[in-house]
Amino acid sequence: MTLIDAFKSTENMLMDAGIDDYRFDSECLLIKAAGKTRRDVLCHGDDVLSEHDEKLLLKLAKRRALGEPLQYILGEWDFCEFTFNVGEGVLIPRPETEMLVENADLFLQNRENAVVYDLCSGSGCIGITVKNRNPSLDVYLMEKYPAALSYLRKKMRGFTIFRTKNIIECDVLSGCSRFTEGGPYNIKSAVYKIGGTSLFAKGRSDLSRKRLSTAAKTGLCFT
Repeated sequence: MTLIDAFKSTENMLMDAGIDDYRFDSECLLIKAAGKTRRDVLCHGDDVLSEHDEKLLLKLAKRRALGEPLQYILGEWDFCEFTFNVGEGVLIPRPETEMLVENADLFLQNRENAVVYDLCSGSGCIGITVKNRNPSLDVYLMEKYPAALSYLRKKMRGFTIFRTKNIIECDVLSGCSRFTEGGPYNIKSAVYKIGGTSLFAKGRSDLSRKRLSTAAKTGLCFT
């Protein structure tokens, strides 16, 4: 089976399954299964797909036809200037979330002592991107679930600007004792909404309700 025949076959399967973006998804799955580039598919459509790759493509296409997200099948997805590992148990990075990062960049300008928290970090796409663009800031990524933490830690290993302490395994709705001097503190109660963005203040040693009024000046929290 040639690349173009494989593409058409996958396209028909996904179209029959009611997949909206069947053409785009088919191209992505073929590239994944064959280890080819988009240029290979477009310019060398007569190249023959190996039996192994043909079987793999069929397996991937069946998963997509059953409704499994394309991003989970591919195992990664682009976000801003990076590609993040994703899979079951992790929210898929979305284009509209990139707008949040852009707004964060604006908010963090001239705030050299700001501390950033990415709550329920998942793939880490927000916190990692913000830290990469603002390397002098303290950025903490908090996540509860082991599946999400595995993707987060895998990605973090590629960034020397992060240290182990920047990843915190905890349930942010129950409290993270690491940021308190007197015991668990419910971070949810410390979130302060301003201008449509979740913000809260953090002193270097604790999270304090009395500091909420200065949230817009000292900290940024993604929820």
